[in-house]
Amino acid sequence: MGKNAITFQTTKDIEPLLEEIRNIIFERIQKDNNLSSLFFLLCGLLNKAYELTETALWAIDNDRPQSATFMLRGLYETLAFIYYVESKIKQAKNKEEYQEIISSLLLGSKKPGGLYSSVNILTCIDKASKVFTELRKNYDDLSELVHPNAASHFYIGVPDNEKERTVTLQIPFYKFKKSDKEKSLNQIGECCFHVIKISKRLL
Repeated sequence: MGKNAITFQTTKDIEPLLEEIRNIIFERIQKDNNLSSLFFLLCGLLNKAYELTETALWAIDNDRPQSATFMLRGLYETLAFIYYVESKIKQAKNKEEYQEIISSLLLGSKKPGGLYSSVNILTCIDKASKVFTELRKNYDDLSELVHPNAASHFYIGVPDNEKERTVTLQIPFYKFKKSDKEKSLNQIGECCFHVIKISKRLL
């Protein structure tokens, strides 16, 4: 993810981050049991990051490229949103403005008649991409695989004989192509790492 890149080689390298997510919340409650709006917002985001990461690791270990792609895309959205949260909080000029920002981010919704409108995720992604320079490109690549279009339709086969130019099509197709597995693994770890890092700053 550009200048913020960290390298993860195996799913075992990423698993300690899951325990770290649990520890963040536990240690925060031990230190201060006052439950603020920001705390609930971060709990929700960390819980999401935990499940997305855990499921993505399962998908990597069990050769489920589609599942890994969906989970990783969700992790990019979570990272972009939590970065957006931090950037908005920094803009608060006083306590009232700070609380209004937190409330809008915590309670925002697309439902008609809601008190607050949720922020468009692409707004978050574009803002976060100024720091995580590969985020928008990676997110767009993942979206191509997630959406029902050519990239996802043709992820069902692999060339099996270079000399005879033959291809095997298979359903279910449980294989990562080229370096997709390694790239996905590292991006999963990077996203989770940075979500944790920002959460710690905010808590």
